[in-house]
Parts: sequence; C-alpha cells; structure tokens
Amino acid sequence: MQEGISVVMCTYNGVAFLEQQLDSILNQTATVSELIIQDDCSTDGTWELIQRYAERLPFIRATRNSRNVGFNENFRQAMMQAKEPYVAIADQDDIWYPQKLERQLQAIGTHDICFSAYHRDAVFSEHCRQKVCPQFNAERLLFSNCIPGHSMLVRREFLHQPAHWNPHVCYDWWFLMCAVFENGIVRVDEPLNWHRTHAASAIAQIHARYATRHTKATS
Repeated sequence: MQEGISVVMCTYNGVAFLEQQLDSILNQTATVSELIIQDDCSTDGTWELIQRYAERLPFIRATRNSRNVGFNENFRQAMMQAKEPYVAIADQDDIWYPQKLERQLQAIGTHDICFSAYHRDAVFSEHCRQKVCPQFNAERLLFSNCIPGHSMLVRREFLHQPAHWNPHVCYDWWFLMCAVFENGIVRVDEPLNWHRTHAASAIAQIHARYATRHTKATS
C-alpha cells in the first residue's frame, strides 16, 4: 500500500504559470493525499485561481498570509502543516511529469531526502533534452546550493525538526546539509519535472540581489 504524500506549494504572483503546475500535480500516478498551498499576499490573481481549485477539490488546503513573509518563512509555515509521512515540495511555476512522485517514493528508502534530475530547456515540450543532474556529496553541498527544493521528496519527521530550519539560509540548502550528515540523500537520475527559469522566480531574484551587492562592494 502506498504511504501518504503531502504536496506543499508556496505562491506569490504566479498566476501566469500556476495552472499548468497545479494540473501536473493532479495528474500524478501516485496519489496525493493533501495539497497544501500557502500564498504570500499575491496581487495578480494567484489567490483567486487557488480558490477556484480548492472549491472543487477538497484535498487542497489553501491559506493566505496576512503579510508578506518571504519564500523561506512561507515554506517553513506551510510544511509544518503537512500530515503525511512524505512531503513533496512544489514551486508554483514548474511542470511535473506524471511519474514524479511514484518514482521518488520508490527510491527514498531510509534516506531523509530523495531528489531527482530535471529538465531546464527554455521551452517545455515532449522532447526536452537539457538535463540537470546535480552531485550531492558533502564537499559539493558545502559551497553551493545545487539541488533545488522543487526536485525533493522529504520525510515529514525530518523537516519537522527545528534544527533542520535556519532563517538565514535557503531552506533547501539547509535541508541538504543536515541530511547528508544524518540519514542521507538519494538521487533519481531520471528527469522528473521541467524547471521553468525566468527573471521573476525566487532564485533569480536572490541571484540578482547578490550580484547587486557584489557590484557595490567591488566598485
């Protein structure tokens, strides 16, 4: 019997892409027991779209923050609501392949985290070829946040431990640094989702802020 999976998604002004991602989650070959969506004060129609899905699908639990808290804290709060043994992390703008959760559930074993390779072609199609398959040894993780949260399936008991959260570090990087020294990480080499890259994404904005600070510091 399949063990339960909670999917946790955090949203902020993602209405342009959100419907494709939601539909790909609903199309999984593994059963999603609950879909937790926490919106961080979107102003573009994202919340209204979420409400339309939640009205017809009772396993969607949607909440909206009273103030903008940022993606790290938003994910922490949302993941604390997960009730199932496994938690899959979803960005608002990717597309999951139907077998994503099934493959990861089969592979996680006794590890804390299972992540997968993913596609990063500029345009989504049935013929995506640009595969990203990060390394995950401690030496690599020490210097780079190279494995994104959207590729992860995590044990709930792991992410509910306070020590596995650090407000000063991106949540996915801190997860990995903790897991590599505890019950470990396993990778599925098959690409299981398409990762959309665009200037408005959270990671793109982090990189932009870092580049700005670096430029000011060296000028």
